[in-house]
Amino acid sequence: MVVWMDKTSNLFEPLTAHLQKATGWRVHQEESPRGVMDLVGKWKGEVRVVILTSGCQPNPIIQLIREIRSLAESCAFECPRILVLSLNSQPPSVIAEFEDLGVEYLLRKFTEQIVERVRALQWHSKSKKGLPTLIVRRRDGHVAAILLEGLKEPEELRIGPRLRSRVEDMAVHRRTAHSTDSLADALGICRQSVKEYLFRLRQSFDWIRMRACVSTLGSKVFWTERQPGGYVHGLHANVKFDDGTDGVAGASQDWPSTELPTLV
Repeated sequence: MVVWMDKTSNLFEPLTAHLQKATGWRVHQEESPRGVMDLVGKWKGEVRVVILTSGCQPNPIIQLIREIRSLAESCAFECPRILVLSLNSQPPSVIAEFEDLGVEYLLRKFTEQIVERVRALQWHSKSKKGLPTLIVRRRDGHVAAILLEGLKEPEELRIGPRLRSRVEDMAVHRRTAHSTDSLADALGICRQSVKEYLFRLRQSFDWIRMRACVSTLGSKVFWTERQPGGYVHGLHANVKFDDGTDGVAGASQDWPSTELPTLV
């Protein structure tokens, strides 16, 4: 399902028909941020893409993006991929802010580009089948463990609390590409250290994946891609959230400093 916030109708209706024919997804038009939030909250993970049309003032769109993410995180469902369509070219500072938020920016007039991008997002959504499954265990408002689902029982990634929180954020926002700067800020490290942290995160995944009978490499699950504006990072895996009191197998431990050091 696609939710599109757009007050115009002259371009919306033909483009909606094109999108529905190309993807088979339903496209719902909303004219207000409140309407978008209501639909996302109602359908939760069924909303795959949210398209927001922006005018001359980007601040309301930026606020809405943050509210959508906050809703997904608080209700524990996967945040939809967000596209911002601008009626006019925006200054570089605004485009950079959208990129820092992990959303994609396109000009409203390029209809074919919009359709092709949504089709690509649909393919990405369908390709989730066969991916490894991560379990995000949360207790008392904290991420207690990140586990990899295996044939017998889950295996825990040996990572510390800061990285567990980042993996949770990437799991909630799986359709979002995270810039190097945003990861550095969230982890409280310099941007030069992000590469090392991601390397060690992938190493922790690879350390347990064979025991879990998972063939996908850590570099494919925690991916990095070079784009014109710099490197972006994300998560390519299925995700389950465990908020129960009984938990799942593979309890969180205080890992010893042998074999594989824990990343904070």
